[in-house]
Formats: sequence, C-alpha cells, structure tokens
Amino acid sequence: MYTAIMATTTDAPYIEQALLSIANQSTQPTEVIVVVNGPDAIDSPLGAWLRQSFPKFHIVKHRFSGQAHAYSLGLASLSTKYVAFLDSDDFWIPGKQEAQLALLEGSPDFDVACGATVNFREDSDGSLIESPPKIARLFGACTFGKAVFEAVGAPNPDAPHFTWLYRWWLKAENAGIRSLPVNDPVMYRRIHETNSWLTSNGEGRSQLIAELRRVSHDRRGMDA
Repeated sequence: MYTAIMATTTDAPYIEQALLSIANQSTQPTEVIVVVNGPDAIDSPLGAWLRQSFPKFHIVKHRFSGQAHAYSLGLASLSTKYVAFLDSDDFWIPGKQEAQLALLEGSPDFDVACGATVNFREDSDGSLIESPPKIARLFGACTFGKAVFEAVGAPNPDAPHFTWLYRWWLKAENAGIRSLPVNDPVMYRRIHETNSWLTSNGEGRSQLIAELRRVSHDRRGMDA
C-alpha cells in the first residue's frame, strides 16, 4: 500500500535506528527505497552493509547531494498508492504509518496526513531530552498520496538546501493539495552537532529570506 523512501549520506551514524523504525512499523511498507547520496556514494561501503543488513530494501546510490535529489530519485520509481519519507537521523514511532494510512483511507477529501514531530537530543548518559510534540510539515512526519506528486511534482533538486521544503509546500498549496494535520507524535527528530540548522544557521536564514523575497516579487508580478 505504501513505499518508504529514505535519504542518507554515507556517514550516517544513526541510520540503523532509522531503518529499524521503518522495518518495525505495525503496517509494513510494500517497498523501502534507501537512496545513498553524495560524491562518495558509489564507492562507499555503506551500500554493501545495507544490502546485508536489510536485504529486502532497495538500495540506490546517487552522486548528487541533498534530500531533494534523493527524494526525487526515489519518487521516480514509485508504484504504490501512498508514500512516506524519513531522514537517516530521525525515526518513526511504530504506529505512524498505520495511523496515517487509516486517516487518508477514511478521509478521501484529503491528500496528505501530517503528524507531530518531537525534537530530541541524547544526554551524556544516553537518556532522551525531548521537546513537546508540534505539528510539522516535514516530509518525515507526513504520508502522501501518490497523486500528490503526480499533481505537484517531486521536490526541486535545484532548490537551495534550506528552501526546497518551503518551495514544494507552496507549490502544493497553489495546486490545491489538502493536508490533514493531527497533533499526535509520529516522528522523533534528532538534534545533534552536525544538524545543518546548527552548523549553518546564518546561511539557512539568508536562504529563507531570499526565498520569501522571491515569492513576494513573483506575486507582485502576477498582481500587476
């Protein structure tokens, strides 16, 4: 009924936990596509480890970097009615897909089910320090109908790292895509020292400001 698509770099220390959270879903995926992306993806030993550890998963290697590239590649071979995404830093709760698929099957007027994300980090003793769950439109916290991407298209691989998600959702809203938000936690989002919003916060803000200006300029042009 659904495909799970994961984007990962070759140096992903938490990928096993992320993949196990897919494998342990109460409603199992029809297919799992793991896209290993980055300049060193082809020669990395990660692909061999993945094939040995998760032999039923489909492993794809891709030289270009970024989630948008990886997700676009995974979507190119999508054949199931629904699709969900996960980053290799994060993990799903066991009932995420069961709950979101039930929502979409029972609510035909909606195209996307969105749940709440719990940001967390690990303390020095291994315990989790969690933030309150919040509704998020991160791809990892949602389940999409295949028809959504047929109408909107895949994420733009050429969009800047910090703006591709905003740009895709804006395009989806303009296309009339309807989201069903439910404030139940479905995904844990790991906060660690290599998160791009921590290591490149200034660049992220700059890209978002430039994107907002671009959208405003385009709208003024349409209204003229």
